[in-house]
Amino acid sequence: MLKRTCIILACIVTLVFALGPVCSAASAPQPLKYAFVERVIDAYTLEVSIGRKLHTVRLLGLSPLESLKPEMLNKLGDLKVDNYVSTHAYNTFVYLEFDAEDRDFEDRLLAYVWLEKPEKRDASEVRTKMLNAKLLAEGYGQWMLTLPNYKYTSYLRSSGEEAQKKHLGIWSKSK
Repeated sequence: MLKRTCIILACIVTLVFALGPVCSAASAPQPLKYAFVERVIDAYTLEVSIGRKLHTVRLLGLSPLESLKPEMLNKLGDLKVDNYVSTHAYNTFVYLEFDAEDRDFEDRLLAYVWLEKPEKRDASEVRTKMLNAKLLAEGYGQWMLTLPNYKYTSYLRSSGEEAQKKHLGIWSKSK
């Protein structure tokens, strides 16, 4: 039973990777939500206000902190990733973009956080304007697919893989 489940999951992931770039390029851009970052809860979680209502936002495309290996968590602490996120996002206006599911099981919003308003939403803009991708490109996180949310899968995955190849951040060889 477990083997069958793993095979099915592998097929789904393969299909998503195969269709990811096609789907992201072909689909119409989703409207963006304008939000103000009130607080950085942790490296991948923000508290934002949309209008007069507060929301907790979890960044899509990054592995949850609790799923990282202890040595990676230690490196994240040493790198002061929370400070990086605060420097780029705290006390500023951002644009939130949602994917297929906009909330997780903890009722947090799941979003791509744009630091500047995107125009084309292509690879160049994702790398330079999206907080999720910037964190991965700097080695401040491990990429993760969060099905059914896969709009920027190819861009986020390549950002994370590039950081790993360059031994940046959590991928550095130093202890």
